[in-house]
Amino acid sequence: MRYNLSTIIIDLKNENIENPYLLPDDEERKIWDVKTACISAILMPTPGGKESGDDKFKAYQLAAKVTACDASVVDLSVNEAKMLKDATGRCYGAIVVGFIWKILDGEGIDSQS
Repeated sequence: MRYNLSTIIIDLKNENIENPYLLPDDEERKIWDVKTACISAILMPTPGGKESGDDKFKAYQLAAKVTACDASVVDLSVNEAKMLKDATGRCYGAIVVGFIWKILDGEGIDSQS
């Protein structure tokens, strides 16, 4: 299924940011979108470092796929979407997870009219 990951979570050009805890580590960044959040999350090691080399390689492959997607539209399998949900759920707070999961739990852009 195809997903549009260009949804902006934070626009630092907007003077009215209500929750400063959502800011990405790189304060120079002007826009933080779902694509960037997903790539960051999937590449973060899990607490305790219990993932196998195979799991790390799958995470790398998914991060490369999302990075290379054209115009932030990416075709993800159900398993890949689940990997992104697991990673973002582990790494971010409820507001960011809500933005991302709302997109990944949706029916993708192919079924939108």
